Amino acid sequence: MKGGWRWLKASWRIPLSQWLSQQPQLQRLSLLKTGIGPKGLTHLLPALKQHPSLVQLDLGLNPKNEELQVELERILERNQKANLPETTHGSRRDLHIKSVYR
Repeated sequence: MKGGWRWLKASWRIPLSQWLSQQPQLQRLSLLKTGIGPKGLTHLLPALKQHPSLVQLDLGLNPKNEELQVELERILERNQKANLPETTHGSRRDLHIKSVYR
């Protein structure tokens, strides 16, 4: 499968965003060490914004972009607040938002 990884890296952006739209219950997504950079994340942002169950995104060991990191953390925080179960005292549990980058 030599060369297959290069093809995957070059063409995965659109299929991944389509796949996300077909996974409404997905809560965690790991793109660890995939080489996704700012351009790829920009393509994924619309799909991530429309995915309210996603509460954890691992982009470790990928190129960092501070502006996109802030936007991604906003999305994950909004999703976590919307999806947290109520405790017996009627307040929401605090959960740690996994760092977008390591």
